[in-house]
Amino acid sequence: MDLKKKAILIAIIAVLLFSVVSYTQSFFESSGIAVYYDGALVKNSVILNKEDEIELPSGIVEESFYAKGNSPLVKFEVVKKGEIENNIGKEITVYFKNKEIKGKLLDYKDGKAYIEVNDGIAVVYPEGFIIKDAKSTLKAKLYFKDNPGETLISYITQKLTWNANHKIFLGKDKLKIESYAVITNKDNKKYEGDVKLYTKSMLGSYYVQPPIYYKTATIEESSPPKIEEKQTTLEFPLGKLEINPKSTVNTLLGGGETDYKRKSSLSFYYRYSGKKKASDSLIFKAPYALAKGDVYVYSDYFEKKVSMDNKAKGEEVILSLGEDLFIEGELSLKNQEYKRDGNKITREDTEVLLRVKNYGDNEKKVELNIEMPSYLKWEVLSSSENYKKENNKIKYGLSLKGGEEKEINLKVRINYD
Repeated sequence: MDLKKKAILIAIIAVLLFSVVSYTQSFFESSGIAVYYDGALVKNSVILNKEDEIELPSGIVEESFYAKGNSPLVKFEVVKKGEIENNIGKEITVYFKNKEIKGKLLDYKDGKAYIEVNDGIAVVYPEGFIIKDAKSTLKAKLYFKDNPGETLISYITQKLTWNANHKIFLGKDKLKIESYAVITNKDNKKYEGDVKLYTKSMLGSYYVQPPIYYKTATIEESSPPKIEEKQTTLEFPLGKLEINPKSTVNTLLGGGETDYKRKSSLSFYYRYSGKKKASDSLIFKAPYALAKGDVYVYSDYFEKKVSMDNKAKGEEVILSLGEDLFIEGELSLKNQEYKRDGNKITREDTEVLLRVKNYGDNEKKVELNIEMPSYLKWEVLSSSENYKKENNKIKYGLSLKGGEEKEINLKVRINYD
């Protein structure tokens, strides 16, 4: 290898090493909770001894557990205790076959629970009984080379999630929007710290490398979960929050007011007669970053629940509201003429009448689309209204006052050659 190539290779390796070190330092620079749609990355700073034990949440992805202190972690064990084993030696209340048994749980072996009661020892088969206020536990036993002192630990839990919902109130010219985050904790653990929400799936964004120290190797041979950014993500820093076990937290993400417009759309195939209601859309620009979620739209005439994808501030939002209550259209086939070459049809001329009516009181903008065959040559022979050709569609932009009806005579030609 010549000197020039060797110098380039050394430079590349140096950049990669710097990136890894910088990433690791930023990953562990402070405690915090990053909550995604389907889980959360939790980072905590704790004081630990050379040999110590910490309780883990029930929803932890064990392979994601990582710890870094002033001393290498040389061994890591996970100890699970079920609801029965976790209460050995404790006073308990058991509900069994519609009876209540109070006493001290002495032991649990061979599928039997031994409970000390006032008049002796009750032997209970665990199938079918419930221990009041019992819970299972998951603990990590940590063994460091020396006393680590302050230690930063991180892990992924699948039981801390969030979703967004938005409320939109339609006025005459403007709409008001309020956005909320609903954080759900299905875990047995209380979470508290600086919380930041991310608008994407966590499990699709993280590659979790199983720690090698499961085999009693040192912490230096392992690494924290690696972030793989594959899509643009909205972030919502919420500051310090407390999220209690088995609970939800609702917090306001933003609110604002903006102009909007409504668009009614009708579509017909060029030669199929029929009558239909228009579809209704709400269009506005996001006054602030809007997270993917459910949207509840309120007006004087209806309440609708729709869905929305992530939208950056200033990005156009189009929400489909279903059928328009006031706009109705109809296509009537007036005439069809065919040109033949023997038994083969070479040309078709079709004439239709289109009617669009506004049954409401207010003026409405209506987009009327006539779909033509995409695989054949066609042309417009005549139209009583101005139109635009777009791909395989004839498009009309209509404005109808309250109670107004418009008629359009349209004649088109299809060439089969």
